[in-house]
Parts: sequence; C-alpha cells; structure tokens
Amino acid sequence: MSNTEDGRTYRRLVVELPAEVAGVAMLTANLSLQGAQVVCPQIRYELNAEVLAKRPLPLTLQLGEGESASVTCGVKYVSGYDDEVLLGLQFGTDPSAPTPEAIGKFLERRGGSRYIQPVEG
Repeated sequence: MSNTEDGRTYRRLVVELPAEVAGVAMLTANLSLQGAQVVCPQIRYELNAEVLAKRPLPLTLQLGEGESASVTCGVKYVSGYDDEVLLGLQFGTDPSAPTPEAIGKFLERRGGSRYIQPVEG
C-alpha cells in the first residue's frame, strides 16, 4: 500500500473536536482511521504531566450530535509548539475501540470518503 505525500497510510482530516485524554480536556487538530493529533495548552499539560505520562492513554472524542468514541491509544510523539503541546495518538486494538467503520462514517459526514480510503499507488 502506498503512502500519502507526507508518509501516511491514510489521509487525515483537519478537524477540531473536544477530546479528553486521561480525563484532561484537549482539542483534536486532526483525525484519521489510525489515530489523532490532540492539542493541549502547555500549562494544562504540565499540571497533568504525571497522568499524561502513563501509557497507554484513554481518549474520548466528542463527535457531535451526542456521539462520542472512546479508545485506548499509544503515544507516537509529544512535542511542544509555542505555548501548546501536541500529542500524536495511535488508536489501540482493544475490543472497546471504535471500529474503522464507525470512525469512517464520522469522517465521511465531515469531509467525504476521500479521507477514509487508503492511498492507492
């Protein structure tokens, strides 16, 4: 399977959604079938550093219209950016994780099926 121009298997949708990571309020910056990037104010991250240092991390996304999805995530990266911290989260494989189909349906409603299809060579 080929990758996108930036080396990803699936395209990502730039979307700002309320999220909780280990109970800490954040916002998504983007979302794909495989994971999410979330943004946290640096001060909030520092105040919750002990909780956020644990692995794996529980993530709850508020998808709108009363829908939410919860998943256990691995952490791909934690990076400072100005006065924020960016966390790259990879969706886990636990049985309670939202299926790719459920995330795909959400992404279709938000941006069309072009975001949920693997990139062809």
